[in-house]
Amino acid sequence: MINAQMFRETVIRPVLKASGTYSEAAEELMLGTMAHESDMGTYSIQQGIDEDRAAQGFFQVEKFTEADIWDTYLNRKPKFSAYAYELIKMCPGAVNLLRENPLYNCFIARMKYWRSPSALPAVGDIKGQAEYWFKYYNGSPENEREQKVAEYIRDYNQFVKGK
Repeated sequence: MINAQMFRETVIRPVLKASGTYSEAAEELMLGTMAHESDMGTYSIQQGIDEDRAAQGFFQVEKFTEADIWDTYLNRKPKFSAYAYELIKMCPGAVNLLRENPLYNCFIARMKYWRSPSALPAVGDIKGQAEYWFKYYNGSPENEREQKVAEYIRDYNQFVKGK
């Protein structure tokens, strides 16, 4: 498990600020996403899934999602694609950028949220954050909403707040 405050200060905040997508609410949402998706960095690949289909990195981004973000968004946004390429250059020879480059993984996860049409939940609104994550990031069926939102809140409290 990675120290939440350290990851916030050394990965999330710098990526969001350098990409021009920073807000305190975004920083908090990204930290909550990491806490829930990878048990605060315990896993860098989705468990129980074939590696070719598994979500990757601390934000558990699927390869399909990464490709979609490039195809439908980054390739049309020079500012963001240039920043993504700068992050890619930081890991020459990487076989799997989503797993080997936490900065890139964070940026791709942020782009998934950035494309969402709704405003981010207010800072401190962890339930709103969990609902936002479910709607725009998770991809589980609607009948799992209550359970998944509760799990996100539990993981945020455990890994970020230390409760």
